[in-house]
Amino acid sequence: MTTKTYTQEILKMKKRILFIWIGALALGFDGSGYGQGTIVFNNLGAPDGKVYLSTGGAGGLLDQDINFLLRIDGPGNLPVLDRSWLLSDGTARGINVGPGLFADPTHSVIVLPGIAPGEPITVFIDAWVGNYPTLGAALQAGAAWGEGAFSSSAGSIEAPPATLVDMRSPFTVASVPEPATVSVALLGTVLLFLNRIRDRSKRSMA
Repeated sequence: MTTKTYTQEILKMKKRILFIWIGALALGFDGSGYGQGTIVFNNLGAPDGKVYLSTGGAGGLLDQDINFLLRIDGPGNLPVLDRSWLLSDGTARGINVGPGLFADPTHSVIVLPGIAPGEPITVFIDAWVGNYPTLGAALQAGAAWGEGAFSSSAGSIEAPPATLVDMRSPFTVASVPEPATVSVALLGTVLLFLNRIRDRSKRSMA
């Protein structure tokens, strides 16, 4: 093989490698995720795992964009992933795709560092309404929020899961009464109970 022919073969091989990398990037992942577990963020294929929204006394299936936080734990409850979709930075825009349904607007395959394909994982989902960048800020403001958790297994780069198929239980994003409101309600209940006892005492003495 001449030097010219050898150089041409090397160039052809480099072109093939370049085309492979371009194809991988077009599919939404790179070589760093090869051989690692994956997950996608949507409940489109989980018929029982829908999200309900209850605010202001009205409730029903989720019908608006809200904030989501996805957390993944691997074996031994070791944290693997923490990713959010927020109204405040626009990443949650379009995340509500139907009644009670959500889907990552980027439709990306999320690589789970250090998790092998098929390995068991625990999925935690937090959701809250309002223009709050963190769940803590939402809770401090008394915003409606909810959470869900379930066990699953990681997919792979070659065969990523199409949905959160193991999300079988629904969860509700709801307003939590402020402590002062709860205290007033409890005080009213106690006073009503005491008034009833007083009325009974008066009737028995009459």
